[in-house]
Amino acid sequence: VLLKNTFLLKYEKTPLLITIDQYLSPFIIPLIHMQMSTTTQICLRIKRKNQTFFINTTTSTSMFNIKEEVSKALNGKAEPEKMRLYKDDKTTLLPDVASIADHHDTIKDDSVLYLVFRKAGMEDAFI
Repeated sequence: VLLKNTFLLKYEKTPLLITIDQYLSPFIIPLIHMQMSTTTQICLRIKRKNQTFFINTTTSTSMFNIKEEVSKALNGKAEPEKMRLYKDDKTTLLPDVASIADHHDTIKDDSVLYLVFRKAGMEDAFI
């Protein structure tokens, strides 16, 4: 049970109990709201061969949703299920269920991700 003017916050996965008195609240409350904001707008560049897609999204967006955006840009000619996204090292596959926030250490605003499509008629071959 939290008392009035008491907040439970998590800092670096450690719960903190903070009591705010009336003199500090005008300074602390905006800081708390700023820290609690989990979705940040970012722009991603998705590259495939000679194509580059610019996607404006949030950090809570999943990799599958990004592939859906690319599919829309291609007028549905490529299904999201037949695409794979890789980090900028071109070797780390990004799972569909992962969000951008899950990879906050490497995926930031204006990051580049690489896209490959499944080769027609081949289940495990991507180009």
